[in-house]
Amino acid sequence: MKRWFAQKPHVSMLQEGLEHSQSVPTRLAAWQMWLHGAQPNINEVTGADLRLLPGIGRALATRILERRRQLGGFSDWRQVDAVRGVGPKMLAKLKQKFVLKI
Repeated sequence: MKRWFAQKPHVSMLQEGLEHSQSVPTRLAAWQMWLHGAQPNINEVTGADLRLLPGIGRALATRILERRRQLGGFSDWRQVDAVRGVGPKMLAKLKQKFVLKI
């Protein structure tokens, strides 16, 4: 049985020839926006952004993002509420932390 770490030795991104500027994100993450008092748009957040909220794990974040992709973006909070795993309490948390802009 091969171990995942035995398949490829650890090589940093810089050693593989990527410029440092390519590895630095250009947009603010959700937590950075929250620190500045702003609310990120739920139609633009990543799965990692969603998982910052208590109660949202990888599976629920994936379902939310997949539904958003299918719809071409959320146009109403009811569409978010229709995602399996999003109930009234979770929807209230999402509305508190994110805005919905088309």
